[in-house]
Amino acid sequence: MVPARRRADVSWITTEDLDRDKEVVLSKGMDDSHFKLNAIVTLQHCYYMPPVGKSVWRKKARDDNMRGIKPKTQNPKKSDGWPQDTDWPPDVSFTLVQSGRVNRRRLTDRGARRQAGQRAASDRCSAGKDRSPKRRR
Repeated sequence: MVPARRRADVSWITTEDLDRDKEVVLSKGMDDSHFKLNAIVTLQHCYYMPPVGKSVWRKKARDDNMRGIKPKTQNPKKSDGWPQDTDWPPDVSFTLVQSGRVNRRRLTDRGARRQAGQRAASDRCSAGKDRSPKRRR
């Protein structure tokens, strides 16, 4: 078990590289004032699952030629009330990040796509649950 003070990671949530939608998110344009009111972190945008952590801070960062935003995410330890025979989502998430199998988190263009009435791939969770909004006629 990792000590509580070490149950944190710092990883990229976005870089100023061209993404798969052929867009670039400029770090100097980030406004996280709304997010920091309740800075929870989900695993793969699965909003129906419990949060896997809390974003302690988010900062502009640079590594060699790469620029973007890095957050520090604190992953809570397992609650005494959580069923013992069930995986604790923050443990699963933190283990995947530590092993390098998951690139932790990324920003999403969900809001912009929803405003345009489109469905973003990030609106769906890998578990197959479709959480995209339904259009009204």
